[in-house]
Amino acid sequence: MQEHPDTEFYLFLTSYSICAWADWIYSGELNIHIQTQRIAIEKILRCENVHLYSFYNDFDMVCNLDNYTDKKHYAEWANDDILNCMYQGNGRLTIDNYKDYLAEMEAFYTEFPYNELVH
Repeated sequence: MQEHPDTEFYLFLTSYSICAWADWIYSGELNIHIQTQRIAIEKILRCENVHLYSFYNDFDMVCNLDNYTDKKHYAEWANDDILNCMYQGNGRLTIDNYKDYLAEMEAFYTEFPYNELVH
């Protein structure tokens, strides 16, 4: 990206279903996943020609299992919604908002009642 300063890049972090988050909770890997995201976000945001989006905090989408074909792959209509949000500028991460985004995400996924998923 830095090799192509005249190109604008639009990237997004895919949103895994709440079932994937449950796996990370039960395996003890939740913190690793969140810290990996933090590191990646901070590195990407250093590039001025990158527009970074994430929808991990679109909790309605993540918690609606009808939006997913399995734990980590969302359906094509969810992809359409993501692209529409990006087009409208929603879900964009910046130097000014990424820490709040990470804090909100961590609080939600740490406190979610995962035992309610098993019914």
